[in-house]
Amino acid sequence: MSGIKVEILEGSQKGKRFLFSGSKEVIIGRSKNADIQLSSSDGSISRSHCKLVMTANQCVLSDLQSKNGTLVNSRKISKQVLNSKDIIKIGDVLLRFTHEEAGTTPVLCRLCGVEIVKLVSYDGDKTDSGDALCEECQTNEVETSENIGLITGDKTVKAAEKTCLCSQCSKDVSDIANSDGMANFFPLAVYICKDCTNRIEDKTQHFDYANHYATIGELGRGGMGVVYKAVQRSTGRVCAIKKLHPSTLDDPRRLKLFEREMAVQSEVTHPNLVAITDKGTFGSTYYFVTEFMAGGDMLNLMKKSDSKTLSVKTACSIAVQILKGLNALHSRGFIHRDIKPSNILISSPNQDDSPVAKICDYGLAKSFENVGDSFFDITRTHGGFAGSLMYMSPELIKNYKYSKPPVDVYAAAVTLYFMLTGKYTVDIPDELKNKPITGDSKSQRHPLDIVLEEPPIPILKRRTDIPQVLATVIDKAVTKNIEVSYQSANTLCLLIDNIMEREGWRSNEKIT
Repeated sequence: MSGIKVEILEGSQKGKRFLFSGSKEVIIGRSKNADIQLSSSDGSISRSHCKLVMTANQCVLSDLQSKNGTLVNSRKISKQVLNSKDIIKIGDVLLRFTHEEAGTTPVLCRLCGVEIVKLVSYDGDKTDSGDALCEECQTNEVETSENIGLITGDKTVKAAEKTCLCSQCSKDVSDIANSDGMANFFPLAVYICKDCTNRIEDKTQHFDYANHYATIGELGRGGMGVVYKAVQRSTGRVCAIKKLHPSTLDDPRRLKLFEREMAVQSEVTHPNLVAITDKGTFGSTYYFVTEFMAGGDMLNLMKKSDSKTLSVKTACSIAVQILKGLNALHSRGFIHRDIKPSNILISSPNQDDSPVAKICDYGLAKSFENVGDSFFDITRTHGGFAGSLMYMSPELIKNYKYSKPPVDVYAAAVTLYFMLTGKYTVDIPDELKNKPITGDSKSQRHPLDIVLEEPPIPILKRRTDIPQVLATVIDKAVTKNIEVSYQSANTLCLLIDNIMEREGWRSNEKIT
């Protein structure tokens, strides 16, 4: 399709039309930051009510945990592939979705500057000239108007050629893998056929979930709940189910963190952000479902190395992907506030496979455009050493409620530093690590003081085979002075990507 048109059929803005083209995400709601802003006075519409995720060959509508739900053709939906002429009901507003040929206007390619023709909106206030790409640049980004290219590390999988095989017996399961129309959105997905699912299902960890999922193992657990590896029965797609422990339901803080994680993962879609695919309750159980990443977290990748570090090329490639994911979050008004190796999931446990990296764990994420609503006390570590502390900038520690995107950029840079060296930017004495610090310990410095006061150790003192130009960028990115460091994820991303190109290391794709 060349574009989509969304018309408002009923409501205070009746008659208004929007036209969009290309692959993108469109937020609909009453927020001033929404791509399609509906009446700000209509209380039946949530600020970020739902979103359209457009690709070259389909458009998916997802509800964003709205107060009153999203309906398509009078049926309440969580996520659905749209067909032309579908009617969408949001609060008291009716919209019609259609595939549309639009008017054209000359614009410049945002990468090379050549003049091209781009679809524009009817009312002129949603012209997307800033996203325009010529045919050559589209090819370079492995994405054309005829066939979307799905990036998996340095590899490209054409959606039209994708065949899905059972990871256990190699049976072709392509017929059910795309039964929900979502297979192309999950190029890294692992599939298990029905027979193998029945064979390996863990009956002792069975949760009905309306019989939609088969639990096949436990991935991890913590204070808030348990994460299970599961199979979606209808598609055979392996996924992760995060289940909130019933004992935490009486803790408003933990419940709010869990709900925040669901909300943010539902609202922002990007190839380097772990996607949420389902959410809900079963009895007294809160849960949500995300895509499964076979490589586990980044620490798992580092443990498999003899040096317990990553190659410079792999570390930079992962850093670029982290920064792209952060740029998507920041562009939607969110900051993550807990970027660290354990919150970076990897597609493969082997460095040689050019793993894809995705950010997870959004429990601490919040909107920096609506500051001052955070209740979480970051210094409350119950007297012990908090691992997250080493990735926090002084601004995040001292001004947690009002922190801005640069705190995530700092954390991503410290994560890159750790990938390359296996060490933090400052040294913490062994006797302070994971040891309670009490008010009676007058002779001991708290790790918090060390993080705030000690200057970062230049990375070349940790590892000598890092190119000087990269070391200079990293040292600047991890400085404690926010006025000196990089202010945006995109700036640091471009710098690292350019260094990779100069050194002959190819990053996954052009910066978008």
